[in-house]
Amino acid sequence: MKDFNYYIKKEEIRKTTKDIKLAESLVKRSRENADYILKLRLNNEGTSIIFRNMYDCLRELIDAILILEGYKSYSHQASIIFLKKFKEFSEEDINKLDN
Repeated sequence: MKDFNYYIKKEEIRKTTKDIKLAESLVKRSRENADYILKLRLNNEGTSIIFRNMYDCLRELIDAILILEGYKSYSHQASIIFLKKFKEFSEEDINKLDN
């Protein structure tokens, strides 16, 4: 996995203005979507839909943090690699989310 600066150089992460309102909006929408998704009944046909939508909620939360740090991500890997900045996420956790 590449490091954060690699994605900045490739312009897959760009510096932007910190936007607290946008970050709050992303967190709110992510929470609402996750709450709805978690109420769905899990069955074999719907598992991939539920998984994909929960992943989208996680990505929105990561993007909210990026925005608070003054960045905008333009790729999945760029957002995921940002989590390396936080010691709460192990390399294994980050790799699972990336996959």
